Amino acid sequence: AVLDIKKCIGHVQCSTYLVKTVQDMFKERLLHPGANTEDIITQYSSAIKVLRFLDPSGAILEKVCSPLRSYLKNRDDTIRCILNSLMSEEENELTRELSSTTGTLFNSNEDSDLENDDWEKWKPQSKDMPTDLKSKASKSADIISTLCSI
Repeated sequence: AVLDIKKCIGHVQCSTYLVKTVQDMFKERLLHPGANTEDIITQYSSAIKVLRFLDPSGAILEKVCSPLRSYLKNRDDTIRCILNSLMSEEENELTRELSSTTGTLFNSNEDSDLENDDWEKWKPQSKDMPTDLKSKASKSADIISTLCSI
């Protein structure tokens, strides 16, 4: 089904409809006090995976997940739930992500500064970097670092 959606987005400009539909589903099912924080975090990490697959640029991810991210920031138990999931001995979405080899800090499509032959000339990105480049850099982060940034 995800492959079909990706093909559809490529042929028909339906990303606005996709964003609206997923936001509405999140709002109805997750963005209320009765929803379990662990469930919200699990759905958020799953959404990150799927939306990055659908749109590697991260534009859809940013639009869809910004309300979810804001909601998680305001919940009192978000940090505790993230830490409990990461430190749990039971397998869960976050421990699988933490132990997976696919969860990398850098996007495989981009050249990493760590792999650069001229590493001695490497300089960190400027704080004055334009915001569109800052968001591009953050899109390459893995799910764990995305959750930890909440």
